[in-house]
Amino acid sequence: DTFYVNSIRDKRYFDITVEQLLRHKAGFTNYAGDAIFSTRYIMQQNHLTTPPDHRTLLRIVLRRHLGYTPGTAQRYCNIGYTLLSLIIEKRTGMSYENFMQRYVLYPAGCYDFHIAGNYLKDRRPNETVYYMHSSSVPVPEFNNSGRMVVRCYGENDITTALGAGAWVASAAELCRLVASIDGDRIVPDVISPQAVKLMTQEMPDHQFSLGWNFTPRNRPWIRTGSLVGTSALVLRYPDGECWVFITNTSTWKGHKFSQDTMALFEKLRKRFGSKMPKRNMFIN
Repeated sequence: DTFYVNSIRDKRYFDITVEQLLRHKAGFTNYAGDAIFSTRYIMQQNHLTTPPDHRTLLRIVLRRHLGYTPGTAQRYCNIGYTLLSLIIEKRTGMSYENFMQRYVLYPAGCYDFHIAGNYLKDRRPNETVYYMHSSSVPVPEFNNSGRMVVRCYGENDITTALGAGAWVASAAELCRLVASIDGDRIVPDVISPQAVKLMTQEMPDHQFSLGWNFTPRNRPWIRTGSLVGTSALVLRYPDGECWVFITNTSTWKGHKFSQDTMALFEKLRKRFGSKMPKRNMFIN
């Protein structure tokens, strides 16, 4: 696609694979800021009067030099998963949200996953309200309007992130999704056994699994996430239990919050694990 190719200056872009994007090994870094959460600065640097759409944003990113040769290192960077979302749109001719709903989420029995909006007025009927901690101060709106906003409602263009963190869903439906991609026969999977095996292969040297953070053998598979106003933790245990914790506020602890939550899960499992129903709880 010459619209994008003509923007590329660093020829290493042509060596990037889908797997490298999935494992955060594609050469992207946050050295110049996370492109998904730096909208104000991207607008200023490129003299834009409105926030960039995906086509404009990707052309801007492609003009940058990669931080390292694809496949030689690992750096967590959200733009890779947004790019994966755009690849899906290019290959299917559908919006990323509609494709995921029709071919992944609905077959998995998940009917209330949506790409989130940026403001309180965009709140879904079943969606919570997000809050900041008491010492949080207003910040400039992501679109350079000059307005000051509550951080969790307007600091970032969440909608643009797509598969890099824009989904909103309940803990119950998130559990249902995990049950549909974990290789356990109790709930039918929506991907092949070969795909589950590849996705959950334990990687050496603390490398990321596909989609998951880490999938160690005989230990919980882990997926964490955080944005201003929310955080999430998913642990899928070897015995088949899936524990999900989602907050409607964020914490100053950062990644340590996930570690504290994991420790809480272990205490709760020891105390209440024997009392958990021994049945498929997705069947009425």
